[in-house]
Amino acid sequence: MPATSKAWNALIRTHHITSRKKVAKLKQAASAQDVLVLLRSGSSPGIMYVEGTGEGVEGWVSVVQKLRYKNYQLASRPAEVVRETNDNNGLEDLTGLHETESVKDFAQQMQDRGVFAWWRKVNTAEQKNDIAGEGFDPSTSGLHVGLIPYEPGAYD
Repeated sequence: MPATSKAWNALIRTHHITSRKKVAKLKQAASAQDVLVLLRSGSSPGIMYVEGTGEGVEGWVSVVQKLRYKNYQLASRPAEVVRETNDNNGLEDLTGLHETESVKDFAQQMQDRGVFAWWRKVNTAEQKNDIAGEGFDPSTSGLHVGLIPYEPGAYD
């Protein structure tokens, strides 16, 4: 991403991310849109963070929506990134898809990118919503999400 363009980001939640075919499509889309994607895959919850140009982020979100993930939630719409610090340790130049299997590792990556406070705010907006499905107890996971309804055509 050129130094003059502003970075955008978005956060998506799903029940889980286990299909390797879908992950391959997400990786392909991340490369095509030239965005960074952090993916929490494996068991519940599935979390996807995307960062890049506004057009790239919106394009990638559109691809994810078309994959029809169970309990798809656009937790944070594409918007300009607000970092906690100006020092990003060169992380703004990273692109492609990067996976982690734990929420703890995902949280650390959010902190490394300078968006941990934003991520926590999105995740604690509506603590009573159990969006990850049966058997998931948000009070013990440390991960809660505020819901933002998807509007068809908003990102096409």
